[in-house]
Amino acid sequence: MWPIKAQRGLVDDIRPCTSCNWCIRELAQSRSVACAENPRCGKETEAELERFANGLKAAVIGAGPGGMAAALLLDQVGFAVTLYEKRQRLGGNLITSAVPPGKDKLFWYHKFLLNRVERSTITVRAGTQATREVIEEDQPDVLILANGSRLAPLDLASWGNLPTAPAYEVLMGETDVPPSTPERPIVIYGGGETGTETAEYLAQDGHHVLLVTRSDAKFLARNAEVLYRGALLQRLHGNAAIRILDNTTLHAVDGEHVTLSGDGALTDQPAAALLLAHGLVPDSELPDALTGLDIPMIRIGDAAQVARIGEAVRDAYRAVQDLRRLILQPEPIAC
Repeated sequence: MWPIKAQRGLVDDIRPCTSCNWCIRELAQSRSVACAENPRCGKETEAELERFANGLKAAVIGAGPGGMAAALLLDQVGFAVTLYEKRQRLGGNLITSAVPPGKDKLFWYHKFLLNRVERSTITVRAGTQATREVIEEDQPDVLILANGSRLAPLDLASWGNLPTAPAYEVLMGETDVPPSTPERPIVIYGGGETGTETAEYLAQDGHHVLLVTRSDAKFLARNAEVLYRGALLQRLHGNAAIRILDNTTLHAVDGEHVTLSGDGALTDQPAAALLLAHGLVPDSELPDALTGLDIPMIRIGDAAQVARIGEAVRDAYRAVQDLRRLILQPEPIAC
């Protein structure tokens, strides 16, 4: 298919490789070949998805990579699809993954999805919060919940008025951070992939960053792809604008500093702002609000389990396969 598309000049139809190394990760874990962006990779022996849902309506809530992939697959099989996104911009965590230094190739996949959505028959309702009332008015036959995740609960001794926001909002361009200095840095709490990438992103923009992690520094970005992680850690440790404080927890926040706990002692650290990257959990607010609706609902991506782009896209494919089996129920075999 790739050579045929190239020969015909259909460049926008060629699914781009973003060098995410998902394929290498899967093979290294003794699983079959797979692609984060193409859920049929490694499953070519499965039957192609054919149209089976003509006359049926589907609603997809959330336009991250999983939500957009699901909407496109549902459109492909014949559903009349409405894609809801609370932000004005489609992309969700695909954008936050593409913004950090060295990951701009993910914008290729973002553009690929946007082009396909634009050429489809999908109705996009950006800037729309999908509530129970909205869904009841739409009356879809099936519902895909791709509404993502939220920050995990954080129990502190006190919360002050220090500027505070989730780190991913900075990567989304939804939160500006104030000026910082080496003495009063931007404090990022959480040493996972989001925290470390936000630290590097802000340092590149001229900020001074204190990266605080509960674990030992050797576990920074522990879930990142191994080849990328090695280069990321090397850059972090070599960046003079980033200071790493490990084996430390956030104890309290006030308007001028954060209180940190480490080695059995409390320390007041002046801070310009606090960015939270201590972990995510599936956002259950919408699923809870939709309880009792007589509509088949399938959670995908972070709405089901916080994971990565590849899992979200794979979830979308499996959801449509499940719907095909649900709708095209085979006749029972007479024995």
